[in-house]
Amino acid sequence: MEYSYRERDAFIELNPGDVGIWQLPPMTPGLIRLQSFYAMPPGWSGTGTSARSARVNPLGAGRGAATDRGVVAGVAATDIGPVVTGTSPGVIARDNRPWQPGGFGGDLEVVDVGGSYGPTMELALELVRAGTTVDSGLNHIFHETPNSGDIWAVKVTRKVDGSLDRRRYRLHVVYPSVLPLETRRVPITFLNNGFNANWNDRVNNEDSPYLLWFQLRDNILGYQWQPDFANLHGLPTDNQYIPLGVDFIKFPTINKIGLTLEAGGRPDPIPPVIEGEVRRDIPYFALRIDCTYEGSRNVEVDIPGPNPSVTLPDPMYLMVRFYLAAWSAGRLSYYVEVESPLLDALDFDVSYPSPSSGIETINVKQEVKEALENALYQLQSAPPDPDGKPAMPRRVLDALGRWLVGRYEILGTAYDRGTGEMVFTYVGRQRPPKRPKQIIDGRGDVLGTRATLLDSGGPQTTPQPAWPRLFDTPYEMPLPPEAGPKYLPVHDAGALSKIDHIVVLMQENRSFDQVFGYLTRDGRVPRTALLSRNPNTQREAPIAQHIVEGLLPGTNDRDAIRFPDEPGAPFYRSQRANTSAWPGFNIDNPCHGHACVERQIADNMKGFVADYARKPGTGPGEYQLVMNYMTDIELPVFGALVREFAICDRWHCSHIGGTLPNRFVNLTGDLSEDVYGSPEVENPDLGNKFAPLEATTFFDHLTDQNVSWTLFEHNYSTLRMFRKYTFDESRIVGFNDSLRGFAAMCAADALPSVSFIEPDYIEAPGGNDDHAPADMVNGQILVANIIKALIENGQWEKTLLIITYDEHGGFYDHVPLPFEITTGSGPTELTRNIAPLSNSERRLGVRVPAIIVSPLIAATPNGDPNVDHTVYDHTSITATILRRFCSQRLPDMGPRTNEAADVRHLLTLDTARGDFTALKTEVSAVALWPTVALQGVPPTVRRKPDPGLEDFHALVAQATSMTGRGRQ
Repeated sequence: MEYSYRERDAFIELNPGDVGIWQLPPMTPGLIRLQSFYAMPPGWSGTGTSARSARVNPLGAGRGAATDRGVVAGVAATDIGPVVTGTSPGVIARDNRPWQPGGFGGDLEVVDVGGSYGPTMELALELVRAGTTVDSGLNHIFHETPNSGDIWAVKVTRKVDGSLDRRRYRLHVVYPSVLPLETRRVPITFLNNGFNANWNDRVNNEDSPYLLWFQLRDNILGYQWQPDFANLHGLPTDNQYIPLGVDFIKFPTINKIGLTLEAGGRPDPIPPVIEGEVRRDIPYFALRIDCTYEGSRNVEVDIPGPNPSVTLPDPMYLMVRFYLAAWSAGRLSYYVEVESPLLDALDFDVSYPSPSSGIETINVKQEVKEALENALYQLQSAPPDPDGKPAMPRRVLDALGRWLVGRYEILGTAYDRGTGEMVFTYVGRQRPPKRPKQIIDGRGDVLGTRATLLDSGGPQTTPQPAWPRLFDTPYEMPLPPEAGPKYLPVHDAGALSKIDHIVVLMQENRSFDQVFGYLTRDGRVPRTALLSRNPNTQREAPIAQHIVEGLLPGTNDRDAIRFPDEPGAPFYRSQRANTSAWPGFNIDNPCHGHACVERQIADNMKGFVADYARKPGTGPGEYQLVMNYMTDIELPVFGALVREFAICDRWHCSHIGGTLPNRFVNLTGDLSEDVYGSPEVENPDLGNKFAPLEATTFFDHLTDQNVSWTLFEHNYSTLRMFRKYTFDESRIVGFNDSLRGFAAMCAADALPSVSFIEPDYIEAPGGNDDHAPADMVNGQILVANIIKALIENGQWEKTLLIITYDEHGGFYDHVPLPFEITTGSGPTELTRNIAPLSNSERRLGVRVPAIIVSPLIAATPNGDPNVDHTVYDHTSITATILRRFCSQRLPDMGPRTNEAADVRHLLTLDTARGDFTALKTEVSAVALWPTVALQGVPPTVRRKPDPGLEDFHALVAQATSMTGRGRQ
């Protein structure tokens, strides 16, 4: 294994005669370099900061230099000081200057305010190994590190030379770390397919998702972002102008008519540093802007003497290639290359008098090319926004870097033309050591491990020295031996063994009462009228409450909320919507984040209206929306499934909160962690801090045990938010793919053991995830296509389909959140507390719809719905899948999943039911219904803007803009 070299810097303060010793990070075999520098004017007396500023080489110490951010902004998280002797304590200086990107070492240029900033001659350095000095030098040490696991330290002594001043110094260390070098490969086809499907407009198509307009006029570039794109990314919405700095030339007015984004790779346009070295291939993102002229095509050149006449060619385009490079601090950067017929038309020399050199000659093409490239390059170094955030190009680069490699430092970029992949080299995380094999003597006593016996003739007992750490390196500290995956006892799959294929569809943001509450309030329509779409159809008698826990009939206090909660205020009651549509694009949907849900469930589930009233722009006319429900007329496919299979009236989401936390619990058994390692109870900040997750999913366990699976996505699936699957093209497939899509696999009787379906999360113009404001009829069309494909599949008889919703979306449900779960029945029934998630939450979330579909589920003889009252949450999906396909080596996925109920008890038939003629007729009809566009959507809007990134839709839009993946 190859390990990465790292550069680290710390600032120390010492008085004459002071001696300090600090522990260095763990190292692997290699070479370490220690250097010391002045970091203050002579005579300066410090308390932790200095009057200085820094200018940083934008590309760092050559491409690939990596510097740790934490060192500069204070070195260590805790206030640790060195072990010292002398007249006064030496300390690690606290540098309160905001951290700036850039390299430290050869790259830090400190403004000289009267003192020396070169290597200091006042410090004697000693390199200490296991308490013994092994090398020393004046301001510099270069030494081999032969072993892994040694304890290293640096000892610093300030000379006594007559000075009495306390001074500040910088220690620079380059060392072979314990962190491995890793590579990440990203297929170019993956990115380009996404760009073509989502972002690229065509010539004469004004529907650009990026730019409202773009113009080159005189010597100024002007543009304006599309409002929805600007809102999503926090960009300015007004007109923007960039002077090119070539005052001697004026261009005609050139306007954008088309925009195309593509990924690719080609030889590095910058010559290699070593003469004769072959240029490497590096990746780029290219932005092509097709243009047209407004009036003249003539260029005006204004210099002393005769001026040439230039007419620009038509057609015109501007191609900008942003070559990806590794910046210092492990961040992503770019440099720019511009191509255009405009430049080719300017390929001539002009001469003019110069006060300093007589006659000066320049190439116009080269001048304009450099001006364009410098202007675009400098965008990434723009000053922070007024709110202190980095400028947009810097934010996009940092977010893109996280999507490419995760929370790691990028060391290098390359392009593999043989495979068509971008290749990123980065600093990985160290792997825990294998648990050492113990050596047992003839009596069975443990003598030690092979390593300790060979190294020292017996177990080591000598204590190792412990000094304060010079750097805060949490990811480089020694790890305990690898424990390996945990498995539960062999599990009896029971009735689940009758199933060969499990299919899961998880929709978005509806409550049980909103979807199935009508059963006990209004009753069902006759099955012959299911597809009538007539809201006035006569209904059957309501189902009894003991059969299904739904809404109460008529006017009642339970299903009513007074708002404001004061005498005389109006009541908002459960009311039939008579439509599956949301009123309009500009009416915001209810909040469903963690804090919002806590307010909604307050006062025994009476806070829904009050929480929605907090939304800006809502009023009494909108408050009723959170109380409305639908019936089988609006949702006919669900109405058909209720008559054929089982529904669960105690299925709750796993977490009191929104989409991503609930889906993460389903996939991993627990909440995700933020950058500080704390459980995330809200949707993560995808645009500013989120990096694809490293957690193990149940899909990983299926792969480990050779269980086939496919995730079918419509645009961007949640699984792509895990680093292992961000760019996966084998396990994650488009739902409608003609060869490997869901219907195609069903038609070929080639369904994998596990199929997971994610809907189209982008609601404009016609998403099918059921998330308001999307029209739920589109979700019914999706479900109809799934059922139709399964019934026509030869594997239908051994297939189980689970349909549920990730969370309630802020819509009313009357059932309080449970603290207990009951599993089994009869003599095996067991009731216990719900296992906690990592945030210590022991309650489940709000109740959501759930339908269990299988021909092995018995139809009820009296026509009532088959209702399961077992308490489930989304880990029940995981438990059902793993207990069926991994029962002999059941992986431990945490207490919530391990203790969750599965759905085996619903599979009561040994032989599949065979007559689904009515169901097939109904779903075949609905599958042909046209998709309904969202009401009131402007024609240019492709994704709903949400500046706060509260909503999963905005998160998906942000992800697709980073990776190019989206609507397929």
